[in-house]
Amino acid sequence: AEATLAQVNAEAYADGKVSAEEQARIDQAAANLAEAKAHAETKAAEAETAAKTYAETQVTNHDANPSPHNLPSYAKMESTGFKVYDDQGNLRTHMGQYAPGEYGNWVDAGYYVLRDKGMDMSLMQLPNMIPDHSFECLERTGNIDATYNDFAIPATPYAAIDVISLWATGGSPRLISTKNTDIYPGESIFGLQNVVVNSSNWLEICIYCVPNTTYFVSGFACRGYRNQTAGTPRLYFKFYNHGGVYPAQPVYLSDFGQNFTPYTDRIFHWKRVGCAVTTPADCFIMTIRVTSADANYVCWDGMQMVEGTKPTKYDPEDGLFSHAYGGIGLPFRGHIVESGANANGRWIRFSDGTQICYYSGTKSIAINNSYGTLYQGTYTYDFPISFASTPAVSVGRTQWGTGASWGTVSSVTTSRVTLRFIDAFSRTAASTDISYIAIGRW
Repeated sequence: AEATLAQVNAEAYADGKVSAEEQARIDQAAANLAEAKAHAETKAAEAETAAKTYAETQVTNHDANPSPHNLPSYAKMESTGFKVYDDQGNLRTHMGQYAPGEYGNWVDAGYYVLRDKGMDMSLMQLPNMIPDHSFECLERTGNIDATYNDFAIPATPYAAIDVISLWATGGSPRLISTKNTDIYPGESIFGLQNVVVNSSNWLEICIYCVPNTTYFVSGFACRGYRNQTAGTPRLYFKFYNHGGVYPAQPVYLSDFGQNFTPYTDRIFHWKRVGCAVTTPADCFIMTIRVTSADANYVCWDGMQMVEGTKPTKYDPEDGLFSHAYGGIGLPFRGHIVESGANANGRWIRFSDGTQICYYSGTKSIAINNSYGTLYQGTYTYDFPISFASTPAVSVGRTQWGTGASWGTVSSVTTSRVTLRFIDAFSRTAASTDISYIAIGRW
């Protein structure tokens, strides 16, 4: 229409005169142009409206559809940032300006996840429900095995679930420990100790839990000195209810086991493994057994149990354990790490390896064996706990009745001391006050 108007104008003004007929043609061309413009504007407005309506309909349908593209959630780029919604339309993740003047990322009821060597770990901070998670509180007994560089663990079995949050033994598991030694702690990935187990020799711990709740249990496993072929790490769980009013024993509900694939290229190549476990209804207590699926031994360290479907970053607390037990590179501070008592007396163990045993009480003792012009008698005492080497013993009070007797040390071993009692007069068996102290190493 605009071109036609231009052509009509050109022809009408070609001779310098515009006739009535030419003017009519010009007016008609201008009217046609105006009509064409109005039509185009109307159609453009209709197209814009239709496009907006279509877009809004698509968004509405997208919002109403829980999974328009086979995904459990969807994302939007909005004026305040990038947002991810769940299938109920709830905002779950916001990256950008999540509040006036506040910028960053937040997640609602979800995870910040770090993937490390195939395992997804939540970056949220959750409490580890396994108390002695690096086996630092386990005792060792006997001497180190010269071939496999590990120690025996004192037997602490339980026939029923009567020990909470302490590791109990099944069979004869072993302990690799550099605690209070000159050995560099390179065999334990965390702390100063790790355990060595197989299908017949394992450790198990009992933990309070919540019914119908998912927990993630994980640990670090590897092959150690005891076999050339890598064992198969295994976690085994049992679930119990409370069993009624105390002291009723918990009642077994069910069990579950999970095997894992370790690294096989070399010894002490640690790999974190784990699985999610959901407790049954009415379950208030669960046990976790660290073991292997076969006779080959597996080393375990760094255990963790957290609520949820993913593990969190493991907190080894290395500084605490190294400081308390005297790790390489940290000075001994002399902390008391253990104390106790039994019928033979009391004992105290310090973090630097010092052990003190002492006794104060009465025994029926006779001092009636001739010793030159004097008389003597002896009595042998078992220490309340053994020493690693022969201790130094000092005798305190050794008074027979109301007499003026005195005492000395006759002989000492790592487990007992024999005291000699001396008097100027022969004494029949009677109550004698006795005290001694022994200082050595544990």
